[in-house]
Amino acid sequence: MDRSEDLKQVRDLHLVRDERDREVEAAAGLRAGNAVVLVSQLLSAVCLLQDDPAWMALLSLTLVWGGVKGFWRFRQDQERIYLVWGLLTCAGAAALLLAYLMPSLRRMFTTGSAVALALFTALAAVLSVVA
Repeated sequence: MDRSEDLKQVRDLHLVRDERDREVEAAAGLRAGNAVVLVSQLLSAVCLLQDDPAWMALLSLTLVWGGVKGFWRFRQDQERIYLVWGLLTCAGAAALLLAYLMPSLRRMFTTGSAVALALFTALAAVLSVVA
Protein backbone atom coordinates (compact mmCIF):
# COMPACT_ATOMS: atom_id res chain seq x y z
CA MET A 1 0.00 0.00 0.00
CA ASP A 2 1.21 3.49 -0.69
CA ARG A 3 0.70 6.57 1.49
CA SER A 4 -2.49 7.77 -0.24
CA GLU A 5 -4.15 4.39 0.23
CA ASP A 6 -3.12 4.42 3.92
CA LEU A 7 -4.65 7.86 4.37
CA LYS A 8 -7.86 6.78 2.63
CA GLN A 9 -8.13 3.73 4.87
CA VAL A 10 -7.56 5.84 8.00
CA ARG A 11 -10.32 8.23 6.85
CA ASP A 12 -12.68 5.39 5.96
CA LEU A 13 -12.23 3.84 9.39
CA HIS A 14 -12.78 7.26 11.03
CA LEU A 15 -9.54 6.92 12.97
CA VAL A 16 -8.75 10.59 12.46
CA ARG A 17 -11.42 13.22 12.94
CA ASP A 18 -11.68 15.69 10.10
CA GLU A 19 -13.77 18.83 9.59
CA ARG A 20 -16.75 16.83 8.35
CA ASP A 21 -16.69 14.68 11.49
CA ARG A 22 -16.71 17.79 13.67
CA GLU A 23 -19.62 19.27 11.70
CA VAL A 24 -21.61 16.03 11.98
CA GLU A 25 -20.92 15.88 15.72
CA ALA A 26 -22.03 19.49 16.18
CA ALA A 27 -25.23 18.89 14.20
CA ALA A 28 -25.94 15.72 16.20
CA GLY A 29 -25.47 17.63 19.45
CA LEU A 30 -27.81 20.37 18.27
CA ARG A 31 -30.52 17.89 17.34
CA ALA A 32 -30.08 15.98 20.60
CA GLY A 33 -30.32 19.21 22.61
CA ASN A 34 -33.48 20.24 20.78
CA ALA A 35 -35.02 16.81 21.37
CA VAL A 36 -34.22 16.93 25.09
CA VAL A 37 -35.79 20.37 25.38
CA LEU A 38 -38.93 19.26 23.54
CA VAL A 39 -39.33 16.13 25.68
CA SER A 40 -38.73 18.09 28.89
CA GLN A 41 -41.40 20.60 27.87
CA LEU A 42 -43.90 17.84 27.12
CA LEU A 43 -43.15 16.11 30.42
CA SER A 44 -43.43 19.45 32.19
CA ALA A 45 -46.91 19.96 30.75
CA VAL A 46 -47.95 16.45 31.79
CA CYS A 47 -46.65 17.03 35.32
CA LEU A 48 -48.46 20.36 35.52
CA LEU A 49 -51.73 18.73 34.46
CA GLN A 50 -51.25 16.08 37.14
CA ASP A 51 -50.43 18.65 39.85
CA ASP A 52 -46.94 17.19 40.14
CA PRO A 53 -44.37 19.82 41.18
CA ALA A 54 -41.75 18.15 38.96
CA TRP A 55 -42.95 20.49 36.19
CA MET A 56 -40.72 23.17 37.71
CA ALA A 57 -37.57 21.04 37.46
CA LEU A 58 -38.40 19.95 33.92
CA LEU A 59 -39.20 23.48 32.77
CA SER A 60 -35.91 24.68 34.23
CA LEU A 61 -34.14 22.53 31.61
CA THR A 62 -35.64 24.69 28.89
CA LEU A 63 -34.43 27.82 30.64
CA VAL A 64 -30.92 26.39 31.08
CA TRP A 65 -30.92 25.55 27.37
CA GLY A 66 -31.91 29.12 26.54
CA GLY A 67 -29.31 30.49 28.92
CA VAL A 68 -26.50 28.43 27.43
CA LYS A 69 -27.55 29.58 23.95
CA GLY A 70 -27.51 33.18 25.14
CA PHE A 71 -24.06 32.85 26.70
CA TRP A 72 -22.72 31.14 23.60
CA ARG A 73 -24.08 33.88 21.34
CA PHE A 74 -22.54 36.48 23.65
CA ARG A 75 -19.21 34.69 23.47
CA GLN A 76 -19.39 34.66 19.67
CA ASP A 77 -20.88 38.10 18.96
CA GLN A 78 -20.01 40.11 22.11
CA GLU A 79 -23.49 41.67 22.05
CA ARG A 80 -24.71 42.53 25.54
CA ILE A 81 -28.32 41.50 24.84
CA TYR A 82 -27.22 37.87 24.65
CA LEU A 83 -25.44 38.13 27.99
CA VAL A 84 -28.56 39.63 29.56
CA TRP A 85 -30.68 36.89 27.99
CA GLY A 86 -28.36 34.20 29.34
CA LEU A 87 -28.35 35.68 32.83
CA LEU A 88 -32.12 36.12 32.95
CA THR A 89 -32.94 32.64 31.71
CA CYS A 90 -30.41 31.00 34.05
CA ALA A 91 -31.81 33.04 36.92
CA GLY A 92 -35.28 31.77 35.99
CA ALA A 93 -33.95 28.20 35.90
CA ALA A 94 -32.34 28.66 39.33
CA ALA A 95 -35.60 30.09 40.71
CA LEU A 96 -37.63 27.16 39.38
CA LEU A 97 -35.14 24.65 40.75
CA LEU A 98 -35.12 26.41 44.09
CA ALA A 99 -38.92 26.40 44.23
CA TYR A 100 -38.97 22.71 43.33
CA LEU A 101 -36.25 21.72 45.79
CA MET A 102 -37.23 23.99 48.68
CA PRO A 103 -39.72 21.64 50.41
CA SER A 104 -37.27 18.77 50.62
CA LEU A 105 -34.24 20.95 51.21
CA ARG A 106 -36.00 22.74 54.03
CA ARG A 107 -36.05 19.44 55.87
CA MET A 108 -32.43 18.62 55.04
CA PHE A 109 -30.55 21.91 54.92
CA THR A 110 -30.82 25.56 55.73
CA THR A 111 -32.31 27.97 53.21
CA GLY A 112 -28.80 29.25 52.48
CA SER A 113 -27.73 25.80 51.31
CA ALA A 114 -30.74 25.56 49.00
CA VAL A 115 -29.92 28.95 47.48
CA ALA A 116 -26.30 27.87 47.08
CA LEU A 117 -27.42 24.70 45.27
CA ALA A 118 -29.61 26.69 42.87
CA LEU A 119 -26.80 29.17 42.21
CA PHE A 120 -24.36 26.32 41.70
CA THR A 121 -26.67 24.86 39.06
CA ALA A 122 -26.87 28.20 37.24
CA LEU A 123 -23.10 28.58 37.47
CA ALA A 124 -22.64 25.12 35.96
CA ALA A 125 -24.65 26.25 32.93
CA VAL A 126 -22.44 29.31 32.53
CA LEU A 127 -19.24 27.30 32.88
CA SER A 128 -20.41 24.76 30.30
CA VAL A 129 -20.17 27.51 27.70
CA VAL A 130 -16.99 29.17 28.94
CA ALA A 131 -14.99 25.96 29.27
